[in-house]
Amino acid sequence: MNNEYKHFQNAVKLVTYLQLALESIDDFKGSVLYRHSLKNKMNALEKEITSVLLTPLKQIDKDTDGSELFNMIQEKVELIMSLSLEDFTMLKQEIEEAKTPTNSKK
Repeated sequence: MNNEYKHFQNAVKLVTYLQLALESIDDFKGSVLYRHSLKNKMNALEKEITSVLLTPLKQIDKDTDGSELFNMIQEKVELIMSLSLEDFTMLKQEIEEAKTPTNSKK
């Protein structure tokens, strides 16, 4: 895998993780754990990182100016946010099984 593609993958992961963090903070609204200042800082960080990544993403996704990629990320974030802790456990098991070579299964 070339270095440029690896950097692109890491950038997409970063944007995804930040969006997940922002959405997770929203889940705490109304609780003693929620801090609006933290949400604002996370928003500012996401905007800055997105602005840095937008030009390379536009170069890769020339047809949609990167918007299609960001929409795809948002769809995945919504899917992840809908999972329960039990779903994560099952998902982890499924991923581990999928990564296991078929010849080592009995």
